[in-house]
Amino acid sequence: MALVRRRHGARRALPHRHRPLPLGGARGRAKNRCPVPGRRVGRVRAAGRGDRAVSPKVRILNRKVHIYLGLALLLFVILFSGTGLLLNHHWAFEDFWPHRRTTDFERTFKRPKATGDMAMARDLMAQLGLRGELNQTDTTPDGRFTIHAGRPGESVKVDADLTTGRATVRRVTVNGWGVVRTLHTFVGVSADDPTQARDWWITRVWSLALDLTAIGLILLVTGGLIEAWAANPRRTLGVLTFGVAAVACMAFVIGLFP
Repeated sequence: MALVRRRHGARRALPHRHRPLPLGGARGRAKNRCPVPGRRVGRVRAAGRGDRAVSPKVRILNRKVHIYLGLALLLFVILFSGTGLLLNHHWAFEDFWPHRRTTDFERTFKRPKATGDMAMARDLMAQLGLRGELNQTDTTPDGRFTIHAGRPGESVKVDADLTTGRATVRRVTVNGWGVVRTLHTFVGVSADDPTQARDWWITRVWSLALDLTAIGLILLVTGGLIEAWAANPRRTLGVLTFGVAAVACMAFVIGLFP
């Protein structure tokens, strides 16, 4: 309410809409003034249908989850995005395989007391100072025991003679580009052998990180949809953007599906 002096000297409370508007530059300065002296107010947008569709508590919680989940997944998303670019293109600077290093050496070992190929392989690798995920083992009747193992940036083949206690090891290592490229596809299991299980603890942790990253991205996208629905009452641009992306995605799926 504003008090305006009338012609006869009396004061009368008039509605806010009848208060005289400032002229010239004063109009812009008075735009953000608050009726209470000494205070300023920001611009407040009129609530639309989207604001009423999602409660303020849900929006506040959604924004907090979106922010902190994004911070937690930031480096993982950058890592998987960068390695995906390396897999999708063939640049000269990341051509690591011609620069690989192959090392052959022999070691002696004690015959493993454990039973079972996987347990024997893990015991033998510990004696030889090797680390990695066991990919394949093979035993022959004449006492030859072969191990294939690997980790990002390194692959190992062990040809052990259980009778003499001597093992020949071939180790192939690649540079940092090879390590980064392998991180995108390293899961510790083979697609050709569904019975194979992860036996290296680092592989288990890495696999869990992959699952959490995938779930986190789904939550981020869901939170983005909620915020887009609540922030824009008309939603025309949002619906159009989502529709174009959905059509493009379905076109790729249908076109590449066998």
